[in-house]
Amino acid sequence: MKPLYELKNVYYQYPDGTIALDNINMKIYEGEVVAIIGPNGAGKTTLLKILDALEFPKKGEVYFEGKKLEERLLNDIEFMKYFRKKVGFIFQDPDTMLFSPTVWDDVAFAPLHLYDKDTAIKVTEKVINEMNLNHIKDKHPYNISGGEKKKSSIAAVLSITPDVILMDEPTSYLDPKSRNYIINLIKDLKSKNKTIVFVSHDPNLITLADRCYILNKKIIAEGTPKEIFSNVEILEENNLDVPEITKLFKLLLDDKDLISKINIDNLPITVDEAYNILKDLLKSKT
Repeated sequence: MKPLYELKNVYYQYPDGTIALDNINMKIYEGEVVAIIGPNGAGKTTLLKILDALEFPKKGEVYFEGKKLEERLLNDIEFMKYFRKKVGFIFQDPDTMLFSPTVWDDVAFAPLHLYDKDTAIKVTEKVINEMNLNHIKDKHPYNISGGEKKKSSIAAVLSITPDVILMDEPTSYLDPKSRNYIINLIKDLKSKNKTIVFVSHDPNLITLADRCYILNKKIIAEGTPKEIFSNVEILEENNLDVPEITKLFKLLLDDKDLISKINIDNLPITVDEAYNILKDLLKSKT
C-alpha cells in the first residue's frame, strides 16, 4: 500500500536558529489514525504545519499522494484548491480560526468559496446540525464558551468535508463533557475512514490511534499506543506524563510476589483497559 504522506529526512529550523525537527522519516496511510506525542518544544505543531503545507522543510522531502509538497506546487491554483479541500487543520487555539461576526459565518466561510450559494448554505446547515451548534450559530465567536469555540472551529474545518484531518491538542482546555464529545467525534470520523493525525497528551484520545510516535525534535519511538505507554522509562526520559493507571500496574508487575500472578503483554492506559485485565485475572482465579 502506498502511503498518503511520506516524510524523508525532514529538517526544520526556526529563524532564530533553533532546530524544531531533525531527520524525520515517517509514513502515514489512508484511513489510519496517528497520534504524535512529545514534550513542549518538541516540534509537534511544526510537524502538523508541514503536513498541511503551511511550512516547508529546510532540508528533506514531504510527499502527499506521491507528489512532493513544495511552494511551487502550492502556487498551482488547481492543486492548491484540491489540497486545501482534501486536508483540514484544526489549530489548538480556536480563536485563531474564528474571525467572522457569527459562528454560522465562520462555518460557511469555506463552503461559500467552494460551492454555489445554495449548496454552501445547505452544507453549512448540515454541519451546524451535526455539531449541535444551532443554539449558538448567530452568536459572535468571542461570546461563547471554550468548548463551543472548539466545536465551532472543528465545524469550520469539517464544512469542507476533508479526507485528512490534522488536529493540534483537540481536547486541551476542555471540560470533561467537551473532551468526551471530541473523543466520540474522532471515533465517528475514524469509522468513516478519515485519515487523522493529532497531537495530544490525553491518554483517552491517544488510545484511539492505530499508531503513535514520540517526537522530541527526532522520532524517539514508534508503535501502538499500548506499546508506547508500556515503555514507562522512555516516557519519563522525554518528560511525558505516564497515566496513573499505568503507574499502578507497573508497580504491581515490579512486585516479585505478584509478577507471576499477572500476565499481560502491555500496560493498560485507561481505567477500562485496567478493568478488563483485572476482570480476566479474577475470572481465572474462580
